[in-house]
Amino acid sequence: MRVISYILAAVTSVCLIGALFWSCLESVAFDKAYFMAEYQRLDRAEATGLTQEGLDAATQALLDYMRGDRDNIDVQAAINGVRGEVFKLQKRRTCRTCSGSICWVPSVRYALWVLGGVCVLMLLFIARRESGRMLSRAYLITLIAVGTAAALAAVMITMDFARFWNGSTGCCSPTTSGF
Repeated sequence: MRVISYILAAVTSVCLIGALFWSCLESVAFDKAYFMAEYQRLDRAEATGLTQEGLDAATQALLDYMRGDRDNIDVQAAINGVRGEVFKLQKRRTCRTCSGSICWVPSVRYALWVLGGVCVLMLLFIARRESGRMLSRAYLITLIAVGTAAALAAVMITMDFARFWNGSTGCCSPTTSGF
């Protein structure tokens, strides 16, 4: 029973950290206000040739598409005074790939919360008095492992981000230069 208790504590810790990570990631990744503030700070409207309204529409369409609330990212806007597609075909294909990767994130996050909750209940049932100690120890070990992995990833990213990202020019950015 002791081994099962430790396994349940470890699974609970992984689920909790994973669910918190995905929740934080989603809250930042879909924060339109953040993007708009950065666009303004970096003067992206002028650099891309889009008006502020066009940039706003393109960003909203992209976020909606990535969330699965929109079927496509076909957005028309005035680019340097000429009306046309904001996202070219290659970028739309890239976004389709990214969107397919992102669509399952909320489901995984919910599954992690549910699995973590079930494991906590099972742990409380199996190891009543020791469950707090087991859970805290498993959480600390998991946190150290995740922290170490994050530190290694940060070092790799800092050394050569393009290589870390496998040569990608960025997922789902509009085709106009500088965006």
